Amino acid sequence: MIISAGTMLVLLTAWLWSPSLHFGFVYDDHLQIEFNQQIQSWNGLGQALREPLWAQLGPERASPYYRPLFLLALFFQHMLFGSYPLLWHLVSISMHIVVVLALFLFLLLHFRRLLPAFGGACIFACSPLTTETVSWVSASSELLYTLFVLLALCAVSLGCRSSTPRDAFALRLTSSFALTLAMFAKETAIVAVVLVLSYELICLDRNLRRSTVLAYLPLVFPFTAFLWIHSSLRHTDIRSIAEILSVTPFVFLLAFRKLVWPMPVSEFYDLWIDQAHSLASMAIQVASLIGIAGIILWIGMRSKFAAWALLVVVLPLAAVCLSTFFLRDYDLFHDRYLYLSAAGMAMLIAALVAKVERSAPLRAFAIGIIAIILCAEVWQSRVASQQFRDDASLFSHAVQVAPHNIVALQLWAETAIQRKDCNTAIEAYQRAHELRPDLWKTSFFLGIGYLRCGMNAPAASAFGQAAIVNGATAEQGALAWYELGRAQLVQGNLADSLASLRKAASLDPASHKIQILLAQILSTQQHR
Repeated sequence: MIISAGTMLVLLTAWLWSPSLHFGFVYDDHLQIEFNQQIQSWNGLGQALREPLWAQLGPERASPYYRPLFLLALFFQHMLFGSYPLLWHLVSISMHIVVVLALFLFLLLHFRRLLPAFGGACIFACSPLTTETVSWVSASSELLYTLFVLLALCAVSLGCRSSTPRDAFALRLTSSFALTLAMFAKETAIVAVVLVLSYELICLDRNLRRSTVLAYLPLVFPFTAFLWIHSSLRHTDIRSIAEILSVTPFVFLLAFRKLVWPMPVSEFYDLWIDQAHSLASMAIQVASLIGIAGIILWIGMRSKFAAWALLVVVLPLAAVCLSTFFLRDYDLFHDRYLYLSAAGMAMLIAALVAKVERSAPLRAFAIGIIAIILCAEVWQSRVASQQFRDDASLFSHAVQVAPHNIVALQLWAETAIQRKDCNTAIEAYQRAHELRPDLWKTSFFLGIGYLRCGMNAPAASAFGQAAIVNGATAEQGALAWYELGRAQLVQGNLADSLASLRKAASLDPASHKIQILLAQILSTQQHR
């Protein structure tokens, strides 16, 4: 029966997510996989393993994340598959299947009954919240770290059932090793250490013994490596506590809402730092969070396992909120952040099934409810996954879901430019500029849009606005003056172009392209 159930899980998961085999690379895949020189040679890989994620784009665009195991996975896939997306998507689907089986094994070890384990694993396998993680190759770090977390839980569960202390210690050491790998796949796996230890203490009725502490001692090494290798974390532009507190309730409530009702699935949401909220709105959000906390406490007091499963749901969300100290303004929340939390929700459903399955009428009712949920999930996941087939689908859907997100608007505009659809592109760029005229990038990219569509006069106007925006860095100001000078040169305004380029050179004297264009104009004047 167990083998049959596992086979059914494999077939269901593979069938549901098989359409993504026909998808291409989207969004970050282009820079992370197709054009990332660091994963295309052994020398590049050696450099990448010493640097934070996205360091290949330059130190100014490096992220506050260190994920060497994720980069290794990308490297070996690129070595095997090149830039052929079908095989990359096949790996993502296969990894999701392995994660589902790991969850099934963990629930089977805990409940020792087939129906709760199978029901919970099915719910997780088909959840729309897993769409982004399964259908988008660059989100595979979630698959890696969640897999290792679940394997660590399985090892702990087996260790507490071992007949000899030696076997128990070996399995705990295996759990520690899995957690170490999880942290090198994604840094938010730090919460997994708490989850594994709390599972042993809460659900398995074990005291924290010396052997347990020794088994988890190797976890010190990934912490040390992270802090030593990833020195750029200490230089990140960290946000204030007030900014974080103003947005945290909205992040938490969006996450809880999507855990209960995951649609729509999108790459972007209307959520950002310094978003204007009234006191009444903030009070409603805080009151809702207090109510949710009360429900969590009530559920937790009725079942040890339910209390722990709620930790699996909540702690990854806490890590997400902490990460808002470092994330971009309009990049605070993604569905992939809920991958492990979705597994926690599946654990709660498994606990409920385990509680009612002893009664034949209730068991039949539970099976019916699970079947209805699965049908709804399958339909939603099939629909949601289609947005990841190409960039145009992804960004057009993002603009529909988050019409006030300037990053979504600009990405949609860039995609439209590539398709020679200047009307759509300019409309999207203008919308982003109307929403945030105080930002350098909205004026600058509006100018780029005009320029690429051959509209030089409005491009010059947009670059002029970008050049004098408050808060822009010297490099940004120099780039705006440079592009203004180019636009003026095309219009034949040689004197104005020369003045703009000199302003750009004063802000960024080390820029070669500014100096080259400036020298060409001066040479032209001398010949006249």
